[in-house]
Amino acid sequence: MGTQREFDIDTARANVWSGGIETTVVRAVNTNLWAVFFVAKHGEAMLVTTRERKPRFFRDAHLALKALREIGIVSAQIDMEGWSTTAGKVPAWGRADQATSMKLTHARADAEARFERELKAAIEAAPDAQWNENKAIVKAVASKVEDVAAAAAFEATLKVAPSGSGGWSPFDEVEFSIADAVSSSQNAGQL
Repeated sequence: MGTQREFDIDTARANVWSGGIETTVVRAVNTNLWAVFFVAKHGEAMLVTTRERKPRFFRDAHLALKALREIGIVSAQIDMEGWSTTAGKVPAWGRADQATSMKLTHARADAEARFERELKAAIEAAPDAQWNENKAIVKAVASKVEDVAAAAAFEATLKVAPSGSGGWSPFDEVEFSIADAVSSSQNAGQL
């Protein structure tokens, strides 16, 4: 067959468009995962992830076929020799880096919405007062400054995470939420 090569999704798409792929095989591996192999003029190539260049595995054959359809392949062979019907479906895997980022994004959005509500309520309560004379506005602004300082400290912590930490996150060690920090600071010292 030739040498084993790797195609990421873009390379596979380019080979499909250029007519370089003769056959596509969706092959069961490790009893319940599926991998995609391309038989091309220059040999066999495996579908790999774009960044890490690791084999791209799918939890079920349907997902593999869907990916092939998206790159323009309309016909494929299925090799079920390595598949076990009793193995069950592989659970979906998460991405720790995205989970951490989304938690921070949601905490920021919650804090921003709370700030806007507090500010609007303070302005409605005393529409003619100067902002620095309105204790509710001063309190909301002070709490916003504390939120920004807490977020900056938290982001600094993320930047110095241990290298090779395998998805380490400060969220793993501390349940942190800007909303919790602000609500506890508001309860501690009322203006």
